[in-house]
Amino acid sequence: MRILACLLAMWLVPTLAAAQDVWRVAYNHFPPYSFQSETGDADGYAIDLIRALAATRGVEIEFAFLANPGEIVAALGDGSVDVSVALARTPARQEHAIFSVPHQSVRIRLYAPAESAAEVAARWPDGVRVGFAKGAYPAVVVSRYPTAIPLEGTTNPDVLLNLMNQEIDAAIYPDTGFRRLVEAFDTRRRFIAVGDILDEVPLHLATSISRPVLAETLSADLSSFIVTEEYSNIVQRWFGEDAATVWATRTVLMLVGAVAAVVAIAALVGHYYQRRRAEAAMVAFAQEKAEVEQRAAEQLRSRNNRLEKKMSELEELLYVVSHDLSSPLVSISGFSRNAMRAIGADQLDRARELLVRVEANVRGMSRLINGVLSVSRIGQETTHTEDFQLPDIVDEIAMHLDGLLDARNVRLVCDQDATLTTDRHLFGRALQNLVENAVKYGCPHDKNVVRIIVDEAGNRLRIGVLDNGPGIPQHLRSRIFLMYRRLQSDDSGSGLGLSIVSKIAERLEASVYVDGSTETGALFWIDFDASEQSQRKQAA
Repeated sequence: MRILACLLAMWLVPTLAAAQDVWRVAYNHFPPYSFQSETGDADGYAIDLIRALAATRGVEIEFAFLANPGEIVAALGDGSVDVSVALARTPARQEHAIFSVPHQSVRIRLYAPAESAAEVAARWPDGVRVGFAKGAYPAVVVSRYPTAIPLEGTTNPDVLLNLMNQEIDAAIYPDTGFRRLVEAFDTRRRFIAVGDILDEVPLHLATSISRPVLAETLSADLSSFIVTEEYSNIVQRWFGEDAATVWATRTVLMLVGAVAAVVAIAALVGHYYQRRRAEAAMVAFAQEKAEVEQRAAEQLRSRNNRLEKKMSELEELLYVVSHDLSSPLVSISGFSRNAMRAIGADQLDRARELLVRVEANVRGMSRLINGVLSVSRIGQETTHTEDFQLPDIVDEIAMHLDGLLDARNVRLVCDQDATLTTDRHLFGRALQNLVENAVKYGCPHDKNVVRIIVDEAGNRLRIGVLDNGPGIPQHLRSRIFLMYRRLQSDDSGSGLGLSIVSKIAERLEASVYVDGSTETGALFWIDFDASEQSQRKQAA
């Protein structure tokens, strides 16, 4: 009698304990099996299933939403959660969790955009960039295709976004989960299944290896529950299957999974309860989410600031262009009328003089229009990073400006060498504009020198252009890089040269400015971050 009482107690105590505690249930975004509703509550087929099983035991549930199945398996392994609602069983996962009998099965398929599905089907799996969620069962399926290019995403929605942005060619998903996911993004017509079903996988309740008694209890309860009408109603709600078909399928799955569940329970060892680990994981997830949102907000602010700057520049450009074009147009109109009168009066010399003035105004308008086109193209050009030597660029500039240098009696000198890693074409344009500006406005003597100098100090690499002219007054230095700002009343230029230099420097992630420390002449610096130069060199 005493032996019978002891055996009864050994059976009742753990069973009562399993019925009286709180189940910490983990789930991830896996519609329609599990997901967060708009109110933040746990919802889905597997959520309704675990709630029904908890109700039969009279226990409470604490739900924990984790990013992906990999995090769920880790939480089950360290005991920070008790149960997961919908996991596929793999040998690696059986080291961390105890699996129940199956309660549902999913078909794993390959999905691609409708417009490229035929191409993906023809190439699969050779060279196909295929995405899958971190820690999810599709990762096991991908490993069977070594010629595919696997690209892991953090969550199922991340993988879908990569597919929508064409960062991957195709994605592996459970079929029902994929349909619900694309419906949430309203993109269900854009993606279709490619080829045959890759795998059909049973889903299980998975229990922490620290709760073997709970695992046995849940497996037994599930075996009884999946042949009930209540279970059929849950399936009908989420999948719309016929009740008789569901019951027959569940019975087969129960028989198949029972033996495997018994073997798994016997093979695993329990661990201690660690609730703080789960709380720490949730805090870390919340912090990561906040950081992502903050980065997104900062990027949005940065883009808005750039847009506002562009709009301001555009307004200024339209105003100045309309003003600077109207003046030569009025002059051309007047000179043309007077030339016609002169021709009518047989005053050909006078008419020729007036037509020369018309041509001069046309040339001014052409310079203005070409300058505007140059400014607009800078932001649209694609940069090509390469290594090059500074003296090579200076020799090219001297060749292009040969006529101007001879006319102004100017020597262009570069006594120092430097290796730059940036866009050669854009840097050459910026340096040539500075040299041309120095020759036109900074060389007033009979013999003049424009020097290209190099300054490397710490993390800075500066390329300077120094003339021997009168220099630039302090109060005017903030204006010279604005569009159509001339310090001298000279119509030979477009007024855009230094503005173009400033925009090129911004495009090259550099800065340009006037050095105020020189006693004579003007010194313009193009200033690079040497550490960024080194990173570009490594990338190139």
